Amino acid sequence: MSKKTFTPSTVKETPKTYYNAAHRDMIRRVVTFTFDPQNIAITNLVPEWKEALTVLRDKLFLIDDLFRQKALPITWAGLDKRKAKEALATESFAIMAPVNSWALKNRLATLFELTKASNSDLFYGKYSFLVDTSKEAYEAIDAVIDELEPIGITAAMLTAWNTKITAMENALSLTGNARAGRKTLNSQIQKELYNAVFMCIDQLDSLSVAYKATHPTYFTDYHNNRKLQPLGTTHTKLRVFVTDDLHQPIYDAFVNIPELGISGITTVSGDCTLYVPYGVHEATVSYNGKIVNTGPMQFTKGHTVTKKYVFETAQFDLPEHKPEKKKALVKK
Repeated sequence: MSKKTFTPSTVKETPKTYYNAAHRDMIRRVVTFTFDPQNIAITNLVPEWKEALTVLRDKLFLIDDLFRQKALPITWAGLDKRKAKEALATESFAIMAPVNSWALKNRLATLFELTKASNSDLFYGKYSFLVDTSKEAYEAIDAVIDELEPIGITAAMLTAWNTKITAMENALSLTGNARAGRKTLNSQIQKELYNAVFMCIDQLDSLSVAYKATHPTYFTDYHNNRKLQPLGTTHTKLRVFVTDDLHQPIYDAFVNIPELGISGITTVSGDCTLYVPYGVHEATVSYNGKIVNTGPMQFTKGHTVTKKYVFETAQFDLPEHKPEKKKALVKK
C-alpha cells in the first residue's frame, strides 16, 4: 500500500480565530515604529527587512481602506426609511380596503384574499411583507381596474401606487446588496489581517534578529510593539503624586507627556495616572505658572513608573496672612 503524500499549500487559509482591531493596532504600531524618521536609518540597514516592512505597510493601507468601506452607512437610495414605509402603507390600505369589500360583494375569492391585509399588518409588518403584499394586490387589482371606477379606484391611482411599490422594492434590493457586500468586506478584512499577522510571525520576527547585537534598543522596541495589546487595556502607566512642601496634595496640577500628546490633571488626592506606550519618555508637571521637568524615564510593559513632585509653598504667591484682631469685650 503506497503512502499518501501531501504537498504543502502556498495559500494560507484563515483559521477560525477572529482577527479584530487589536491586531490592526499591532500592525500599525510596528509600521509606525519602523518607519519613524528617528528609526528609518536603522530600518534601511537590512534590505530584506526594509522590503518586508514595505509589504506590511501596503497591507496596512489596504486593511485601512477596507475598514473605511465597511464603515460607510447603508443608504436607502435617497429615501427616508420610515416615511417611505408610512407613505406606502397608507396608500396600499387606502386602495386595498375598498377593493376588498368590492371583491367580497362580487364573490371574487382570489382578489379578496390578496387585498385583505389589515392597516396594522401593513404599518407594523416587515418591509418585505409590505412590498410583497402591495405588489401582489396591485397586479390583481390592475386586472380588473375597468370595473372599479364606481368605487373610486382609477388607473392613475394605481400608477402612483405602483411607483411607490417599485421605489421601496429597489431600496430593499440595494440594502440587501449592501449587507451582502459588507459580509464580503468582513471576510476580506479577516483574510488580510491574518496574512499581515502571519507575515510578522513568519518573516519579520526572524529578520529582526539581525539587529539584536548591533542595535539592541531597536530590536527590543520592535518586539515590544509587535506584542498584541488589547485596546483600552494597558498596564504601562505613569503615576504622579504632587504635593506642596507641607505635604498637602495639590489639586488640578497639569501632567503632560508632550511627545505623545498624553496629559491629565491631579485629583483632590494630588495624584494623576497616565496610560503610556512602552519606551523612553519625558514628562512635565505644571501648576500655577510653575513647571517642573523630569528626565527621560524608561517605561516597561506591565510596569508602573511612580514619581513624586513637590512645589514649594512660596511658589504659589499665597496672600499674606493677617491675624484677626480680637474685639474687646464691653461690659454692660
